Amino acid sequence: MWLTGVVLFLLAGGLLFTGTILKWDQEALEAYGHNIELSKLLGFAGFWFSNTFTDTVSLLTRTYIAHISILPLTLAGLVGVHLLLVKKQKISPLPIGTPEEVARREAAEPTLRFTSHLARILYWTLIVLGLALLLSALRPTGIGPEGVDGIEITKPPWYFLWLYPFEDWFGLKALVVAPALLVAGLVALPFVDRDDERDPRRRRPWMALAGLAILAWAGLTVFAFISVPVSHIGA
Repeated sequence: MWLTGVVLFLLAGGLLFTGTILKWDQEALEAYGHNIELSKLLGFAGFWFSNTFTDTVSLLTRTYIAHISILPLTLAGLVGVHLLLVKKQKISPLPIGTPEEVARREAAEPTLRFTSHLARILYWTLIVLGLALLLSALRPTGIGPEGVDGIEITKPPWYFLWLYPFEDWFGLKALVVAPALLVAGLVALPFVDRDDERDPRRRRPWMALAGLAILAWAGLTVFAFISVPVSHIGA
């Protein structure tokens, strides 16, 4: 179930990235250029976003197809698999207490039908969706200035800003290596952490590691926000 969650996280990132390109403003044009360069670094793995993949369908059209059909359909299918795994493996109890206390509390809890949990998930999903729609209406992102090819004067959206310093320090390859290391760490986590103990108060090393990761993400994001945009493509 953890691994399907990691893949869902990656699909969400793909939707954010392709959506950024589809705005087709200056920020999008620069992301488009990075897309092409990264496809070259990835070789065959980046075939979908390569200019040499096909002469009949432009890269922008393929990005649009990925954004409105391929990624959403894959996401919907994986959400179904994720929910089936939740039903099979059960919902974890609150982790506060010793493993024995957690087991006793779980045994004493009333058992609800899985459809009841689905209804609760739908309820909160609609609330979050409503808030997101309200925020998008009150503070729309908007479209930036018309794109001018050959220059880099913008920075990525805030959710990708943490990658910007790595690109400054190590070049375009960092945009492949840094996310790959992050994903590898997330995938390895359930295999490395085999302890039955789940109470955060007794898992200080892991909590400290999580705290450091959050601080690193926040620090890199702030550092990128205050830094001056520089050119990376062709540098």
